[in-house]
Amino acid sequence: MSSNDAILVAADGRDPAALAVVVATAGSVPRRPGSMMLVYADGRSIGTVGGGPVEAAAVAACAERASSGGFARITVELRGEKAVGDRPICGGTATLAVFAVSGREAYAGAAARLGRGERAALVVSEDDGRCVAAIGPDGAPSPRGYVPDADALVRAFGSGEPAASERTGTLYVPLDPPDRLLVLGGGHVGRALARLAADLDFAVCVADERPEYADHTLTSSPSIRSGPRPTPSSSARATRPTSSACGRSSLASTATPAS
Repeated sequence: MSSNDAILVAADGRDPAALAVVVATAGSVPRRPGSMMLVYADGRSIGTVGGGPVEAAAVAACAERASSGGFARITVELRGEKAVGDRPICGGTATLAVFAVSGREAYAGAAARLGRGERAALVVSEDDGRCVAAIGPDGAPSPRGYVPDADALVRAFGSGEPAASERTGTLYVPLDPPDRLLVLGGGHVGRALARLAADLDFAVCVADERPEYADHTLTSSPSIRSGPRPTPSSSARATRPTSSACGRSSLASTATPAS
């Protein structure tokens, strides 16, 4: 199941979960603002916000939100005189927003935009954690009728980082569509590459003229297509990849690690 599908299932209430999103950092930390992970009430997770104490705090907070709902902010300190146990000294702090996944129509709107290769921003209420809208750079909201805070939307898309709207009490979380990878040839190397890329939340398409290699079970989520091997001039049209995740927007491969 892709991370987008997992979020939609959670938003339906069929498998309650919460999202943790890095919203601010200071000093040296493992992940940048915009990194996120999905955590279920039983501790299962998709994605990462940095491992170690940051992730431990995020998992605990998400498990609580997944069970009881709502929105919270947590700050994790990575400072000290010496490393003890699982607490490294990175030298900074990370602040995360944690909220239960609810508001299926908005999440579905974001997934649709990402699937078309477009950017989107989730608008999350800091009151109850509900995702009230998904908005593209064109300002069009899903569901229709929602009036966004234009300043917060511009800041989120401009910086690529979450932006808070004090006027509306919401958090704007920008999402980018997954990078696309076209693998020409479904042999053992191509299949291994496709599996690896899919685990990293690339939108993968494997093209091969041999029908026996056009088997979706060969990979975890890429699109595999049978037919003549595409030429460079026609490959984009003949083998348009399908997107599979919502990540920086993608939950499984969010922002790059901070140095």
